[in-house]
Parts: sequence; structure tokens; C-alpha cells
Amino acid sequence: MGAGADDANSTGGAGGPGGGQDTAAADWADWHEQRTTTVSAPYGPLALTGTHWLDDAAEGLIPAVAGHGEAARDAVVLTATAEDGLTLDGEPFTGRAVLTADHVPAASARLAQGERHLVVVYREGLWAIRGWDPSSAARRAFAGIDASAYEPRWVLPGVFRPYAERRTVRVPNADGRDRGLGLTGEPAFRIGGDEHALQVATEDDGSLWPVFADAHVICPFPPPGNTLPIDVPAGERTVLTGQHGRRCASPVRPAERRPCA
Repeated sequence: MGAGADDANSTGGAGGPGGGQDTAAADWADWHEQRTTTVSAPYGPLALTGTHWLDDAAEGLIPAVAGHGEAARDAVVLTATAEDGLTLDGEPFTGRAVLTADHVPAASARLAQGERHLVVVYREGLWAIRGWDPSSAARRAFAGIDASAYEPRWVLPGVFRPYAERRTVRVPNADGRDRGLGLTGEPAFRIGGDEHALQVATEDDGSLWPVFADAHVICPFPPPGNTLPIDVPAGERTVLTGQHGRRCASPVRPAERRPCA
């Protein structure tokens, strides 16, 4: 992080005038390009087509997932026939298999059906199977990420304060249920002389999931206190699509942000 908000009107900005600022802008452009590549990867967030909870599956049958799944205490028991077209660890799968939660990227999932990868998920005592498809409608329609241009005055000095132990706070989710949200620490920074600290949440597998890019993730509300009293006209805004790309016309106050569905 660079210059604080008190220096926002200075001409130097982060890195001072000239080459330093140009380098920072180029670094940001490289990051944004990499971010776009990651989001649109064959098994990136846009390839996720659904999260299917076994507790909601009638008699263990999920229309979007082949085979028959049964949630056991510490695993998912999956049975399949040759007609289901499943593979497990790269080999045709028939019969019965006991599957534990996957803690690897979707591209490395053990279970697949053709190009579709199926990831076993465990959240707070509930089992689910997530489907990933490189031919998903969202990935086909992707046309980029709308984001604010690099702005030196929003590069702020700060420090990350990790928690000695992982904390969990219960927050509402977009589906109306309260769930635990793992917190790992706080980035602290100053704006206009006042210090602010936001809590950082992680998925169970340690990733910071870009929920704005995925309609199939059950997004949590922000932890208590994770708001700022000012507009922040910086950062990523929304996914653009070839059919109906859209852009935010004005900054959105953090308190006005709605959870994704």
C-alpha cells in the first residue's frame, strides 16, 4: 500500500511522479489481466453450474448430478452404473464409492462426467456436490470484469494483523440462513486520519472466492463492522457479458451493497 488519503490531492501519489506511478499502474494492469484469466479459466468461478445439497435431494437423486448420493456422517456414499458415465480418478466408475470432501481445485477433482468435474463439499455438517462445466453459459457469455482504473490516491499504507487462532462468526447468507464464516485477520489502514480495520474471511479450503462472479455460491453478508463510512470509487464492480454487459454509473456505498444470490 502507498500514500494515505490525507495526501490524496498531491500530484505524486503512490511512488511519486513519473516512473514510480507508471510502474504501479502497469503492475495493476498486469494483476487485472491475471484476475480476468483466473476468473474465466476452464474450471474457474464462471464454470460453476450449481451447489447441490444432499439433504435436499429426494431419495439421494440430484437431477444435475449422475448417480445416487447418500450423506453419511463423515463422507458421501455414491453409487453409479455405466450409464451414468462417471469417472473416478480418471477411470470409469461403477458400483459404490465413499468420498470425503475435496480440498483441491475443481480442475483436480476426483469425480467427473465427461468434461464436467464434480466436487464433494462439506459445510457445517451438511454435504453437497458442486458441478463445474467449462461450457457453462456464464463462461461462454463472459466479456471481462468492469473495474475502476488504477488511482494512486486509493493506494493506502496499512498492515495485516493475523489472528492467533482462526475465528468464526455467524452471519446471514443470501439464502436466508445463518452460517459460520471463518475469519483469519484484519487489514488495518487510515483514511483521513481515522484508522479502519476490516475482517478477512476465507473459504474452508483457504481461498478468497470472487463471489461477484458466481451466481451459484451462497454468498455471506459482511461480518459485523465490515463497512466504511465513505464512498470508495475503486476496485472491481461487476462481470460484463457479451449479451448485456453493464457498468455501475456511480460509486455504491458499502452499506448499500446487496449480497449476491
